Amino acid sequence: MNYKDYVYISEHIAQQLNEYIEEFCNKNEEFRDILNDYSKKRIHLNGVQFYAGFNATTKGNIKFEEVLGIPIAIECIMLMAYKTNRILDHKQEVWDSEEKIKQTLLDQTMFLRLILTLLENSKKTLK
Repeated sequence: MNYKDYVYISEHIAQQLNEYIEEFCNKNEEFRDILNDYSKKRIHLNGVQFYAGFNATTKGNIKFEEVLGIPIAIECIMLMAYKTNRILDHKQEVWDSEEKIKQTLLDQTMFLRLILTLLENSKKTLK
């Protein structure tokens, strides 16, 4: 695969993932704030990696569009870990106030709820 193909595929995957999470968050307003964190990335590397592994192993039995929640959940695990790290590393923007610490912890909880919901929704497809 050449560079242009990689960029095209990566951007197409990002578009699919962003559209899926936007539609999901529109139906589940409690996750709306996560949409901003998730969709600001141009390329979702975890999504591209999942796509490659998925295509290498499924032999066309399941379409990628049927499991978009899984790479989003994987990416959200990474985003949640980033928030945790900001607390543990005593990043100033988190520790400026008690309110910011509370908000960061709430964000983590919402990421976990979203991850579990996306995985639960994928059970039917994956059997």
